[in-house]
Amino acid sequence: MEYFVTVADNGGVNRAAAALRVAQPSLPQAVRNLEKDLSTKLFHRVGRGLVPAPAGEALVGPARQILRDVDAMRCARSGTWSVAGSTSMGD
Repeated sequence: MEYFVTVADNGGVNRAAAALRVAQPSLPQAVRNLEKDLSTKLFHRVGRGLVPAPAGEALVGPARQILRDVDAMRCARSGTWSVAGSTSMGD
């Protein structure tokens, strides 16, 4: 989900790979796997960029919520809470 959201936010694989600090080839494969799992196209390939397809647009919001929920669960387990990934509270 993180790869999908980052690709959607950055409009392409190269910028998303840089933002995530991962190897570029892993991103298209992850997106293709997600598309296969969901049996739908999530992006339209336009030149060198990617534009969310209708299914991709519909998934972005729920995917962001899933990522927030996972972060909240991790924070709850560790006893900390992060705000925008930069601050921890609780001891």
